[in-house]
Amino acid sequence: MSSTVAWGPSGWRTTETFIFNLQWIKENPRSQFAQKAKKDLSSLPLVLDAWRQILPCGACRESAQGFLERVHVPPNASRIVDVAAAIHELHNLVNDKRNTNGDPTPQHTDFEGWLEHILNRELLDTNSGDYQNAVDAFWNLVLPYALAYEPHETNKVQAMRNFSVYAYLFLPCSIPDANPLSPVCSDMPFKSRWTLFYCLARQSPYYDVQNASTSLLNLLVIFTAAKSTLCTKVGCR
Repeated sequence: MSSTVAWGPSGWRTTETFIFNLQWIKENPRSQFAQKAKKDLSSLPLVLDAWRQILPCGACRESAQGFLERVHVPPNASRIVDVAAAIHELHNLVNDKRNTNGDPTPQHTDFEGWLEHILNRELLDTNSGDYQNAVDAFWNLVLPYALAYEPHETNKVQAMRNFSVYAYLFLPCSIPDANPLSPVCSDMPFKSRWTLFYCLARQSPYYDVQNASTSLLNLLVIFTAAKSTLCTKVGCR
């Protein structure tokens, strides 16, 4: 089980990027990103459940499933404030559980301030800290899950396949072609070891730059097969 201290904040940041993207889609309905997202966002519970399935902790995935059943997840993303309210409530339910387990975690009480902060982030500027933090957060969440994969765990392959359909929604919409694997490694500061993992994987002959979904699945296989080599380079925990 991967420690939530390592990936937990990144998991929440990906949901905040998702909320930001919903606002951008509303303001730019004719964009390529919005056109691609239109069908996927017609069933919001499936999107959030796909996100839940790749949390790098079995107990967290199980509890998140129960929490998602308790919050009012709207059927689609037509009202951004309703989507944000569901994620906000989910975050507070998780914090309640952490408090019960003796890990003091404050509640997010100012919903309007929280949402305003998210929507004002500089996620369209690829040179901004907000943008880089959002990209790093995505890989901080996804790659520990991939690295924990074992060949007999076919359910994880299916989970990664499910998430790969919606992965682009949890990354800044300014990424070219809404493709989570499109940044050029030489242009990316290595602010996290996960970014380095990703760039090393790009050198693999299995990497397919034209197909983000297939590439995410291939990353899972690549990281499993080359785990010892990669960990020697960047120091796995």
